[in-house]
Amino acid sequence: MSLNGQPRPAGSNAVAQWFRWVSTATAVLVLLQAILAGQFLFRSATFPHLKEDHGMLGNLIFLIVIAQLILAFIGLRQRLWGTNVLVINVVILALLFIQIGLGYGGRTNLFAASLHVPNGVLLFGLTVLNAVIATLPVRGRR
Repeated sequence: MSLNGQPRPAGSNAVAQWFRWVSTATAVLVLLQAILAGQFLFRSATFPHLKEDHGMLGNLIFLIVIAQLILAFIGLRQRLWGTNVLVINVVILALLFIQIGLGYGGRTNLFAASLHVPNGVLLFGLTVLNAVIATLPVRGRR
């Protein structure tokens, strides 16, 4: 809280600021994943490397989400936000873990491939929600 009792803007704390940037980057990268998927599904003859790029970007996003989860935990410890932010980030990491498994499994299993798309949509929705929450004012120390 600021001196006048109002919530501080998210950018006034380094952890909150990093969390905002990483959360926004995650949402943008997940959207880029969907774009790459559409491109390799419908333009694979023109761009044969897009499927590998899609997989590599998914693995990079996984590492970024681990950093995002660490920032969410630090922010919780600093009482910048409640446990809901941490829970959302744990769910994002779990869905991303599942998504990577479905992606690799979908190479040989059509059932796994059929779940990859709706899980990706859910993942995108949660990453956007997380990015929006990251822009809200933080609590500050009490």
